[in-house]
Amino acid sequence: MSGQSILRHFLPRIVVSFLVGALYAGALYGSPVSGGLAGALCAASFTSLERFVLRRNSGGFIRPLPFLAYFALRSVLYVGVIVFVIVVVNEAAGAGALRDSGPSTSSLR
Repeated sequence: MSGQSILRHFLPRIVVSFLVGALYAGALYGSPVSGGLAGALCAASFTSLERFVLRRNSGGFIRPLPFLAYFALRSVLYVGVIVFVIVVVNEAAGAGALRDSGPSTSSLR
């Protein structure tokens, strides 16, 4: 598989997902950049998972599994991607849970 076919496969999905995420988040929440980032990250992650890890009958990274095991693996990986995207977008937007949200010392003086 050449690099050009990989780009031809990924790039349109990422661009369309960025635009849809930006339009949706811009219309509902007024933050099109974070919506676009979430859309692009989801598209890149899900496409990579499907193409390189979860190719069931095409010799992917995971050997063929029984249906329930494959379904459970897929569910865990998808939830992991969604949680990762939420964390990255929150950190990029400055709303991360690791930031100190307590009162600043300058306001206590």
